[in-house]
Amino acid sequence: MFVDNRPLRGWRLWLFIATLALGTVVVLSNVPGYTITVPYVAGSLGGVTPSFGTWGTTDHMVGLALGLPFARWFSGRFGDYRVYVVAFLLYACAACVCAASETLWTFLPGRIALGFAGGVTLPLAQSLALREFPERRRTWAVGLWGVLSMTPLTIGVFLGGWFAEFLSWRWVFYT
Repeated sequence: MFVDNRPLRGWRLWLFIATLALGTVVVLSNVPGYTITVPYVAGSLGGVTPSFGTWGTTDHMVGLALGLPFARWFSGRFGDYRVYVVAFLLYACAACVCAASETLWTFLPGRIALGFAGGVTLPLAQSLALREFPERRRTWAVGLWGVLSMTPLTIGVFLGGWFAEFLSWRWVFYT
């Protein structure tokens, strides 16, 4: 099988970067998006109190922290592209588990899996993006990636609140 290892240029580069950035926005906006919906989630998951609902935030952050070191190990064994795609598919499956959960005991493992898969995707997305940029543009690319990485932490709060108020808290995981 022939693999083209030439760097991407032009519209292909920007499409690739936009796709990676969108994935990063999805992963990072889930943290504040969920946090604002805790009272709604707690009421839906078998009537648990909001203090138990915050376990979802804690479990997600623990999963993220666990996923970060595994990202490099997985990518060393299987390659960045494969690991990124598989991790994002696992992220989508875990999001479906969270959205479909009726009890806290199915929701919390889903949040851990969601965090772990997201933790694997975050460093790989940045690595894949920076690899494609020409050497002379990498400093600019890191700055751009920093802005893209901080934006979802602000927007996620508004989206989570809007989803919870007008649709359902489950939409935080559908999007």
